[in-house]
Amino acid sequence: MRKPSTVFVCTFAPPCRNADLSNSMQTVVFVLPSFAGGGAERVMLKLANGLDRDRFAGRIVVLEESGPLRDDVASHIPVQSLDCLRVRTALLPLRRMLKKLSPEFVVTTMGYLNLSVLMVGVVGFPRTRFIVREANEPDATLQAFRWSNLIRTLYKLLYPRAQAVICPSQVILEKLAGEFSIPAKRMHLLRNPVDVARIRSLAET
Repeated sequence: MRKPSTVFVCTFAPPCRNADLSNSMQTVVFVLPSFAGGGAERVMLKLANGLDRDRFAGRIVVLEESGPLRDDVASHIPVQSLDCLRVRTALLPLRRMLKKLSPEFVVTTMGYLNLSVLMVGVVGFPRTRFIVREANEPDATLQAFRWSNLIRTLYKLLYPRAQAVICPSQVILEKLAGEFSIPAKRMHLLRNPVDVARIRSLAET
């Protein structure tokens, strides 16, 4: 099994060679399906809220702005909703929004949303780096779709195009690298964060 590159540290990366270096602040767009109370959404909000504000300007683009985690977004992070209930109806609005924002980085999570974002970003974003986080084992994602063979093909075609693929466990990392021919240098291990303050607060109530 190919060994991944170093454990991913959430400082992202130097600007790509086409980026405008006259402005050191880099925009990072996090794409979410909604603010539902799932673990994947919580992780993304932790990453967005924890960005170094001296280096990165975080933004959230959400397909549909509903769910209990909306209040967990830090007050300094703008939220823009596409008002789309389904991913397939959000593809064109999402592409237009990313074109408008022209970020240095786009970060997304969950297999179906990762594939959608990579599809809209394959062409026309020379200065943007796409970072995907695989929240579940690939087999679990594939089994959730009726056309699993098509989804498997999309994984093979699109995931190697991401500038970084983040995995929360070694098992997920090895399965992605082995099945979908993702270059080892683009694979990164970033375990799920633990909100110690929240756990202590809940324990005291």
